[in-house]
Amino acid sequence: MFLALSLMAIGGGVSLWGIQQHITSIALTGLVIIGTVCVSWWFWVMFIIRTMMALNNRTVLSLTEIQEDLGTVKILLKEYDSSR
Repeated sequence: MFLALSLMAIGGGVSLWGIQQHITSIALTGLVIIGTVCVSWWFWVMFIIRTMMALNNRTVLSLTEIQEDLGTVKILLKEYDSSR
């Protein structure tokens, strides 16, 4: 994250310097750096969201299994209580 922010700042600085010096190629290079960071950041965020969704689905399945097991324990406790 800090690398991405640093590259964005560097790209912005390069772009502003290129604009100030009236050097179009350097200004465009700065914009390309910013654009590359933005696109890579977008892909990283999509990967993280996909990973979080998979973890969420696994957690829901595990909680369903736990709920079923707790239902079984509840039945066993009722049977134990009624046998006393």
